[in-house]
Amino acid sequence: MAGKRYGTVNRPISDMLNEINLGRLGLPDLQRPFVWNNIKVRDLFDSLLKGYPVGFFMTWQFPDDYEDVRQIGTNKKNYERPTSVVIDGQQRLTALLSVIYGIEVYDDDYRSRKIVLSYNPSNREFEVWSGATEKDPRFVPDISEAFKSAMEQKSVSFRRKYIDRLNESRISKGLPELNDKEIGEIEDGLQDLISILNMELPTIDISRNVDSKEVANIFVRINSAGENLKQNDFILTLISVYDLEMKTRIDNFCADCIIPANGTSFNHLIEAKPSHIVKVASGLAFERGRLRYVYKRMAGKLGDKDEEGMTEEEIRTRSFSKFSDALDKVLDLNTWHSFLNSIEGAGYVSQSFVAAENPIVYNYMLYLIGKHRYGIPVATLNAIIRRWYFVSSITAFYSGSTESTVEKQLNDLKEVTDSDGFLSYINKTMDSMFTEDYFNITLPMNFDSSSGSGPYWYGFVASLVVLDVSALFSTTSLRSLFLSGSSGTKNAYDKHHLFPKNYLSSIGIDNDRERNQFANFTYIDYPTNIDISDDPPQVYVPPRRELMGENEYVKMCEAHALPLNWEHMDYHEFLPLRRKLMAEVVKKAYQRLKTLSS
Repeated sequence: MAGKRYGTVNRPISDMLNEINLGRLGLPDLQRPFVWNNIKVRDLFDSLLKGYPVGFFMTWQFPDDYEDVRQIGTNKKNYERPTSVVIDGQQRLTALLSVIYGIEVYDDDYRSRKIVLSYNPSNREFEVWSGATEKDPRFVPDISEAFKSAMEQKSVSFRRKYIDRLNESRISKGLPELNDKEIGEIEDGLQDLISILNMELPTIDISRNVDSKEVANIFVRINSAGENLKQNDFILTLISVYDLEMKTRIDNFCADCIIPANGTSFNHLIEAKPSHIVKVASGLAFERGRLRYVYKRMAGKLGDKDEEGMTEEEIRTRSFSKFSDALDKVLDLNTWHSFLNSIEGAGYVSQSFVAAENPIVYNYMLYLIGKHRYGIPVATLNAIIRRWYFVSSITAFYSGSTESTVEKQLNDLKEVTDSDGFLSYINKTMDSMFTEDYFNITLPMNFDSSSGSGPYWYGFVASLVVLDVSALFSTTSLRSLFLSGSSGTKNAYDKHHLFPKNYLSSIGIDNDRERNQFANFTYIDYPTNIDISDDPPQVYVPPRRELMGENEYVKMCEAHALPLNWEHMDYHEFLPLRRKLMAEVVKKAYQRLKTLSS
């Protein structure tokens, strides 16, 4: 390639942000949405303040005919079209822009939001804005105001107001005003904050005579040397370079899943992301779970046996066509919601039950394979996927070497020729996992944990929902308490220690590993939890048992996997008994799902 390909330069943060804010520097659609949480943004500013390296940045002076570019931020721009784009460093620059200029940005939920940090100049510490930092006079509540004062040449007035506010607070508390040393430390701390604007960012600037394909290759080559990005990011990069309309379809679907139109169905179990879509479409299009292979296919670097002799461009074009055909099926909102409804039928009625996203993603892949490859009726498909999600979630089937697991499943299904074979394959897989030994030995052992969450606990709670169990000491079903909209500013339910922690401490059991055992938890409605407080079970159970009546109390204990008369048991005798009963509840729920399928 003739001409200089790139140059390196150190650019002040203020210069880069000013170019972004004006619209001269933009973002190509081959990048990801803003996905950083506020803590990560805080850590970025902390690193800058301390002079730690924050990585290099990459920009491209793109040709005049390049169209796949958009602006950063939601503010009005001076430039209708950028003259350069950010290739690497978008997350960091977006964070800097939002905090320093106080500009709202679009996050990965496709909503605009403003990131606000507070700063204590005395100890030079950042905090994510909260009501506490807003009221605390030691903090500059919103550091964008400090940067604004510097840009408007009003830093002296800003520092004076800050010091006056802090002195007023000290006087009201009977403390002396700030002395000269303390004022000097504060002024130094504020100056260090403002100095972030002058810090230089190491930047690789790619020349305009480099085409978009080569830019994508440079982007992937540099990032593949580390662990910054994953294979699905590289695939999305290719899609953005070669078929922007395809990338837009994916983004629109993800947005529609999160922000539904009026009158459409909506499910709160998972927020679909482009990376999820890549995984599902890859399995559907190429029958492969390893995304490294899919990337090579879509880049035209690896073809099938029937593609021998084809050029790289021909393989890439063919691969994109297959991927596009798969997307037609993946991006069907009606199919997506029908699938999610089947998961709700497995007892997973709340996003809080979703310990991991992979089970949903790969269950959707199987759902689409059953629907489109084997033509399985919706009712039958919903029933089998409902049970498979229940099994694959509680056993953590799609964890660990996930891509290898999915690859094996897809290879197994290559041998399946009809709908009966598909159903038989899924049923045999479930039977091989949910054995008597699993329920009698493995699952009770898995319940011997104090993590407070995870697939085993949520599988048990989902089982209670499947069996339509009411909350402890209540006639209100757990399902209704967990459904979105049942809670206001406070949850309608509480996760309750059957043997309260303070009570256990009073009898010498003060280790959280012991007190927070799965088997010591249940869900009750909020008022009941407040009423029980820290009373031991031998105190709070008898009056409720009498009020319920013996028959109802016995039924309640069975429903909640509680051994009869558990309230009088020794804690360490209670735990193993309840673990076994919890496993039996899961087994009973699975049998219920099988009955509903027949």
